[in-house]
Amino acid sequence: MVKFIAYCINPNHYHFILQQVSEKGIEKFMQRLGMGYAKYFNNRRKRSGTLFQGKFKARHIDSNEYLLHVSSYVNLNYKLIG
Repeated sequence: MVKFIAYCINPNHYHFILQQVSEKGIEKFMQRLGMGYAKYFNNRRKRSGTLFQGKFKARHIDSNEYLLHVSSYVNLNYKLIG
């Protein structure tokens, strides 16, 4: 299980700041998200196979200062891209 702190969804990528509530919560959430979206996308487009390359990238937020920095980046990311 995870809690969302912040997120940004762009046309070609996304950013999430997640708080892990249970053991391996982030890992399980990202696996479900990737598999669920791939299944939806493949059914809708009548195709099969993977959609994403490689594993998701993750960074551990270990201080309030880093949380403020990362949350600013995530919240401003859409405006920078869009």
